[in-house]
Amino acid sequence: MKIYIDSNILIYSVLERSRLADKCLELLKNIQENKFEAVTSALTFDEVFFKIKKNKSKDLAIEFCDSLLDMQNFDFISLDRKLLMDSLTVLKKYDLDPRDSLHFSTFISTNADIFVTQDNDFKKMNKSRIKSVFDI
Repeated sequence: MKIYIDSNILIYSVLERSRLADKCLELLKNIQENKFEAVTSALTFDEVFFKIKKNKSKDLAIEFCDSLLDMQNFDFISLDRKLLMDSLTVLKKYDLDPRDSLHFSTFISTNADIFVTQDNDFKKMNKSRIKSVFDI
């Protein structure tokens, strides 16, 4: 199964100490063990790095992002003009913020089976394909 990972899943796995963080870490472990093929936007790299650096340290942000880039079954999708145009359409239709519309447009472009997120803004989208980390 191909899954799209929203940046909040990665951020929670590092910054939280909770059941949610445990589920996010379990999902990452499953990706490493090839139970899922994972994709995300290149934008995720920026969001994850920024949050970890801001809340913990630059060294931890570098270490975590480096480990993501080393994962064999986790791909970062580049943004291009078509994705930006698709994102603008999504932004207008669903009243999402620009980053969320970029994530959703990237998800659609990859033909991933599900979009894994804890962001409630996505609940107004295609609910059958938007899943919480607790639903995986």
